[in-house]
Amino acid sequence: LVRAGSAAEALNWGQCLGRLGLFEEAQEIFTIALKREPRNPFLLQARAYLLAKWSQSDPRQAEAAAVAFAAACQALPHNVYLWQARGASEAERRHRHGAETCFAKALSLDPGNLPALTARADMYLESGDWEKAWEDLQRVQELAPNHIYTLHLLGRWHFYRGEWTAAQESWQQLLQLDRHSLYALQSLGQWPGAGAAQEAAAYLERALELDPENTAVLLELALLHLADPAARDQAAAYLARALAVEPANPKLLVSRAHLLLEQGEATRAREELEHLLARHPENIPAWHLLGRTFLALGQPEEMAQAFQKIVQLSRGRNLQVYLTWAESARHLGHQEEAGHLLT
Repeated sequence: LVRAGSAAEALNWGQCLGRLGLFEEAQEIFTIALKREPRNPFLLQARAYLLAKWSQSDPRQAEAAAVAFAAACQALPHNVYLWQARGASEAERRHRHGAETCFAKALSLDPGNLPALTARADMYLESGDWEKAWEDLQRVQELAPNHIYTLHLLGRWHFYRGEWTAAQESWQQLLQLDRHSLYALQSLGQWPGAGAAQEAAAYLERALELDPENTAVLLELALLHLADPAARDQAAAYLARALAVEPANPKLLVSRAHLLLEQGEATRAREELEHLLARHPENIPAWHLLGRTFLALGQPEEMAQAFQKIVQLSRGRNLQVYLTWAESARHLGHQEEAGHLLT
């Protein structure tokens, strides 16, 4: 099949291998197929996407993904979807300037391109740039007011701003359009407020029935049960299921370390986080949890070093670390330091 199959067959096979986490094998399939059709936009995009996904568990592939996207865009400079995909990859790597450049290029080729507009709105939402996110969302609403992903993003926009009722309305509307929408079920599973955990779990369990190996849903269920000291065995079970699917997923590994810390196993949590950071040195959630772990171990100097690392990585714009650091300083009796950090 590799030698005689069509590009479409190679594309499907490579994507299937990628979904299974067999990145090296998928890369080989795409490489062989691209020797026959070096300008095939679907193969070029798929290879770049594959490398971007691979880089989440192996940071050494991040540069290869960037090179693959650059090569694809150079070969097909007028392909709007390649520019959009490259922008999404840059946003995933937190390279905002590069992402904005790629999205702008995609939109210059097609001003009404929905994937580019939603991807850029998604990036702005994640970075807390509400005004720019809203500008893109308004344009998206004009183009596709009842589009499934439009409603998903609108719900997130309201959710991030603390407007839960409006977020709930968007996601419920989405669920009416598609009762099997994982986006809606998972989002409604983030239900805030006292006494809402059972209802949130019900939404997430419905999502899990539709996709039993969905690591994002499994993680949400684990975090939901982690908040309840009596349900931490269930949290551990959900995390184990998720890690069986994606054993190198950094979000899952940070959450497992969080569970260990809550269970009073701070030393094991520290060891797991240090191992993770050796592979992913720019993982801010891991540094944040490591700082809290050092506090639990009675090592305030190491805690401060971990938090200072976050300040460097985020260029001083991480509000959560300042709040945690200030609270930790107050806990240690360093009132002046706590006041300085809050200022």
